[in-house]
Amino acid sequence: MVAATRAIPLVMKRTPIERTASLASHDKGTILVKPLKKLKTGLIILGNEVYEGLIEDGFAPLLPMKIDDFGSMIFSVEYTPDNSHYIQQAFERCTESGLN
Repeated sequence: MVAATRAIPLVMKRTPIERTASLASHDKGTILVKPLKKLKTGLIILGNEVYEGLIEDGFAPLLPMKIDDFGSMIFSVEYTPDNSHYIQQAFERCTESGLN
C-alpha cells in the first residue's frame, strides 16, 4: 500500500470525486479509478446492545439505500452479539448463501 484515505462523512459530494478522478487520469495519472461491481451484499450487524434489543440499530435502516445507490443489493441481514463464534457462523451462512 502506498497511500490510504477516508472520506468523512460516509457520503461525499460527487464533484470532488470526479475532479480527483479526472486529475488522476490525466497523462495516465498515478491511480486508476475503476467502476464498482454490482454485488449481492450480506450485512452482519455486531454488538451486544443491538443484539439484545437494548439500543436500536441505526445502521441497517440506512444501508439498503446506500448500497442500492451503488447498484448492489442486500441479500441478508444478520445481528450477532460481540462473540467471535457467532460472528463466524453469520459469516459462514452469508458465504454459503452464494454471496459475492
